[in-house]
Amino acid sequence: MRQDDQQTILCIQNLQNKETHFPLSSKAQVLLSNDQVNIQNQQLKLSPYQATILLIE
Repeated sequence: MRQDDQQTILCIQNLQNKETHFPLSSKAQVLLSNDQVNIQNQQLKLSPYQATILLIE
């Protein structure tokens, strides 16, 4: 086996190892968490109104 071939195999193995730690779907998880942050921000904008309703009750 040539040195280049060995290095290529090592690179592929390293990539596979990284994928087990960081699956490709992590990009989707990041997008999802951004959506959650946006939803939380919207809830924070609503909270003053919710507070006044609570005070009235």
